[in-house]
Amino acid sequence: MEELSKSIDFDEIQKLEDMYLGDKNRDASDKIRGFLFQDLVAINYLLDKETKYVCLEFLEDVDVFCSDGTLKFIQVKYYPKKNPIMKEIMTDLYYQYLRMEEFRLSFTKKPLLIIHREKKVTMPDLDKMKEYADCSKSEEPDIIENPAAWFKSKIYSSNKKEEQKKKLFEERAHENSVSRFLGDFDIIKGKNIFDYQEDVAEKLGKEFPESDIFEDDEDRKKILLGLALGYMQKRYTLEKPDFEQIIVEKKKFQQYILNIMNIQSEEHIAAYVRTVVGEQYITTIDENPQIETEKVNLLNHIAGNTQSWMSELAKTKEGQYQIINTVSHKNSEYVKGYMDIGIAERKLKMAECREEIESFLEYFWKIILNLCMNKVDFNMEKDKDMLRPQTYIDNSYTSYICIKFKEDFVDTSVILPAVSRGKKISVQGNICSRMYLEKPQKWFMEGETCGKKEYKYNVANISDGNSVMDVDEDVYYIECMECIKIDANQWDEIENCEKSIFAKNCVKGKEF
Repeated sequence: MEELSKSIDFDEIQKLEDMYLGDKNRDASDKIRGFLFQDLVAINYLLDKETKYVCLEFLEDVDVFCSDGTLKFIQVKYYPKKNPIMKEIMTDLYYQYLRMEEFRLSFTKKPLLIIHREKKVTMPDLDKMKEYADCSKSEEPDIIENPAAWFKSKIYSSNKKEEQKKKLFEERAHENSVSRFLGDFDIIKGKNIFDYQEDVAEKLGKEFPESDIFEDDEDRKKILLGLALGYMQKRYTLEKPDFEQIIVEKKKFQQYILNIMNIQSEEHIAAYVRTVVGEQYITTIDENPQIETEKVNLLNHIAGNTQSWMSELAKTKEGQYQIINTVSHKNSEYVKGYMDIGIAERKLKMAECREEIESFLEYFWKIILNLCMNKVDFNMEKDKDMLRPQTYIDNSYTSYICIKFKEDFVDTSVILPAVSRGKKISVQGNICSRMYLEKPQKWFMEGETCGKKEYKYNVANISDGNSVMDVDEDVYYIECMECIKIDANQWDEIENCEKSIFAKNCVKGKEF
């Protein structure tokens, strides 16, 4: 707090803390995180010369503290096809603006909306904004002597965002305040998220000098981006943090990146994996522009949790091997060799598996999304563990990613790479040779003929139609995954896994 107070007055910090009190106690269903796009926006601002600090998920999606005393509080929205709900966006920002006025913050207030949308977004006029805020007062009310106490008793008595906004507007909104807000407000039309991420990666590449330890500059940028994202996102794991824990100081951010980029590090591989996970999320959202908001919200959390889990797994050689052994198309001897090579070579091998990692994520995410959407009484707070990939991982298996879905009829399963997308026939043998050593009870394997098999059969027998009726430890099941739709414009469709991929009988009538 002492270092922070050198540039931000202690009284101002306390006011910010008092404002944040109402936000961090909100119901989880009211907290919709603009996963990845807002993280990229925060990194982009952090690289600007006038920026001293940024915050994520503090007052707004992104808060930027500038050296000239300006506080930019930003909503970040990504609507390639859908119409933004301007009333919700504008009243959210006005709520923060009005709070800043009531707390008498000394910052120059700058409310912003950064939005990616193909069509133009129109800013509301004064009359429309007054209608949005249900504002009928023309005169400014008397000053509140003790804003912290007043807000705690009057506004924060509810943990619902819309109720907090309604109460504050009823008590304190007035025409002059609305007019000032509109005068300070601005809309910035953001790029397509692919282009925006590329711009941020390019900006990072210029900010931090090149190093001899990176042969490929594109991989260097991906690793820089992954490191930056990890540095920002670790604050999401904090339980009701205070202002000092959330705020990101530019100098410390720069030093963190420089320290890791100057030496060969396992963190490089973890950062690469983090970027791959983020890019797969972007692809999924971009290819499914009509997906319902509720499902996007769930995918936000699922993908964010996946980034944390997989990048943490990839920080060790053993964890990297676990990923490679699950998703690779190579044979068991090739994969085993991963443990005996250096960091630079392992980075290359992880990059070789990029497409297979993406395929793994698509199926894993769609299954988790299905499970959440099919739960009748699903609640974001109560069932938050359902949004964590770690919930479905059996950590007693350390050589591959062993999954256990409690709704399934087997205890151990694995999501394997597809064998039907133009792959050579030898690919199937490579995968089988590895899984014969691990012996999971079910293989989720796109393109394979579903059915019951025996591990005592050799690799050549996998696809010859042989099956057995006896249930013993050498039996396994192949699920062809035809029931799970993961292609473009298919993520709005929810499947019942218990009646398809978790069932003993194939939905097409074939008995296992």
